[in-house]
Amino acid sequence: MKEKITVTLEDDDALFEGETPPAIVPVVISSGRYGVEAELYFNIYPEVSDFIREHADALFEDEALLELNALVLPYLSNRGYVREKQGTLRWYHSFAAYDKRKIRTELVQSTTKKLSPRHIKNATTFDLDELRQWKLPAFVTVIDKTVVSIATVNPYSEGQRMLEITAETAPAYRKNGYAASNVAALAAYLLQKRHTVAYCCSRYNKGSVKIARKVGLSHEGRFYAIDAYAKETMERDDG
Repeated sequence: MKEKITVTLEDDDALFEGETPPAIVPVVISSGRYGVEAELYFNIYPEVSDFIREHADALFEDEALLELNALVLPYLSNRGYVREKQGTLRWYHSFAAYDKRKIRTELVQSTTKKLSPRHIKNATTFDLDELRQWKLPAFVTVIDKTVVSIATVNPYSEGQRMLEITAETAPAYRKNGYAASNVAALAAYLLQKRHTVAYCCSRYNKGSVKIARKVGLSHEGRFYAIDAYAKETMERDDG
């Protein structure tokens, strides 16, 4: 059975009114239970839409992604935008959880705690004070009074029914099950609060994919976005 394909065209004239945005995302593609869905800016080359329809069953293969990027690059260049090379083929897995009973809470270790004001020492790159200020729920692994692993909610999803989880473990403490422990604890907590849970990870992050499956999150599909940055912004950053 052929996949359902939905292509939404957005009018980008309004986007470029006034100041030029420092970054844009002219193409977003997802493939999952509802088929292939794509969101494109209206002024993008018509062949991009045709390409998506013609290659719906192979959009996430490297050859197709390279061709798709080649179609979009002239549009970006004409608008004064460039892409970061490392993002060219970086698509993402998307996972979700809707039922607390499917979360493997037996993975939660005794060292996993809900983030509190007394957790001061920190070996991760997360700003704990900022998380507290934003009142974002977070579960952490505490070793020797130091936060060495954390799972929390991405700030941009706060206030929505579906909250996206993000996690990190300090390099010296990996492969101890800490990330799975914190993700399981946070997912169960959010589901108890009647949220649904989202979890996304790069195709290259096999460890993160393994954690999602281990915890009991269901694989919803894949998504890919072509993002770009204003040339002047990139040049200023390089300088």
